[in-house]
Amino acid sequence: MFTNENIIRCRKKIKARLGIGILSLFVMLAVLGVVAFEAKNKMAAEKSMEEVYQALYEADRYDPVQVAYIDTQEEVVSFAGTDDEKELYDVVMDKDGFLYVLKLSGKQEKAINDSVAQTGSAHIRGVTSEFRNSDARRFLLEQMQEGYPEENITEENLDDITGYLQLNVKNINILSVMGSANGWYALALIVAFIVAVFLIPTSIFMLGKEKKLGMDEVKMLDEEMSAGASWMPTLEAYATENYVIGAGSGVVPCRYSDILMIYKEVHRYNGIKTSENIKVLDKRGNVIDIANISVNSFQRIKSDDINSELEYLGNRIREANENVYLGYNQQVLRDLQKRAKNGEFMQ
Repeated sequence: MFTNENIIRCRKKIKARLGIGILSLFVMLAVLGVVAFEAKNKMAAEKSMEEVYQALYEADRYDPVQVAYIDTQEEVVSFAGTDDEKELYDVVMDKDGFLYVLKLSGKQEKAINDSVAQTGSAHIRGVTSEFRNSDARRFLLEQMQEGYPEENITEENLDDITGYLQLNVKNINILSVMGSANGWYALALIVAFIVAVFLIPTSIFMLGKEKKLGMDEVKMLDEEMSAGASWMPTLEAYATENYVIGAGSGVVPCRYSDILMIYKEVHRYNGIKTSENIKVLDKRGNVIDIANISVNSFQRIKSDDINSELEYLGNRIREANENVYLGYNQQVLRDLQKRAKNGEFMQ
């Protein structure tokens, strides 16, 4: 392994990234465990919709996500939904005459009404959530006002009739209840998953670059970096007598005489600059990342440093290899790479 302090410092940064990725993985597993535990408890505490509402009205705070059921002797009737019937809003009356809102598919609606027609009743199970779809609420209000004009139903008292909740009809199992969990759990899972998936593989890949180097090569590069080499802190790379050695994204040595082209590649997301890569094309036709600079509010201030260090590196390479092409040109890159792949520069 390298003994150079800058290489060691960069290695520690990569290991820290790996540690954050692993921690995010544990966070993701912990959140999944909590959600699964809560889902099991909710399944065990299954209530009728009447009981859910009774608990809702008696509590100062309530959980809108509950496993619940409705026993009905009436067919369900849709009042809103999509044309393909993948998402419908229905009203249903339980055996005690209370009215509830269902969210279900056309297939589920048919199964419920078939059960009522064949057996005289249906047992409807699902997971509750707040009834907040503005279009569905408007359609329901219009139909309630038309069907019960004497009740003087308004938008303000609609919830007194149909309730604050809807029953999302679904097969009840641990996954379906977990899928209806609090949105903060979902956000935590998504963030932890993205961080883990991005940091763990990339960090392992970066650390693996150093492991691919032989002991003799490591010793030689260590000596190069200790013999009057220039450290470029923004690029996190060395310019030695014979090599450019990237360190920020893993140890990447490239001999000056092997370089055909060096250029900066800018990455953008929705038009916003996110990172800058310093790449070289070697005489084997390989494009190698020497440096990867993430762009943030602090590093934007360093844009002049990036350009000055890149200019310095280009001059160092040009001194040793006068045929190197400095800067990006798509056609030149393609031509050089094609010639390199044909072995022209290895002769």
